[in-house]
Amino acid sequence: MENKISVEVAREQVDLFLDYYDMPLDELLEELDDKNMKSGVKTSYSRIIKAIQKGRIEISTTDEDQLKIIQHVGKDNSETLEYKIIDGYAKSSMKNADSEDTYGKIYSLVGSLTGLGKEAILKLKGKNLSDAECIGMILLQV
Repeated sequence: MENKISVEVAREQVDLFLDYYDMPLDELLEELDDKNMKSGVKTSYSRIIKAIQKGRIEISTTDEDQLKIIQHVGKDNSETLEYKIIDGYAKSSMKNADSEDTYGKIYSLVGSLTGLGKEAILKLKGKNLSDAECIGMILLQV
């Protein structure tokens, strides 16, 4: 699939995402002590850029300066997942995940933010799941 968006525009969208939560990438990476988490965030940042370029993720702000993340899913990307702004309810959705279970936390968080629940996220496959995991990895740092 050909890239629909330039790498520069895609990077601006990811930086908009990070800036919304006041987490510049360099500061975020500097604050992470865990090497696996640091690696996960770096990889997620790069993968989100590629997903934006291919039209699978859109990041923008609304007229009310609210962050808007839309993930296109399904075999032909015809369905969408819309992520709401992270809140205490979304964070508390991770309370039952083991402290070492990063993916369990991600699935709970993404399930809460999309309003679909963890079970729906667990059913995603391939690029759809990978894209959701990358968004979730970044949001775990909020």
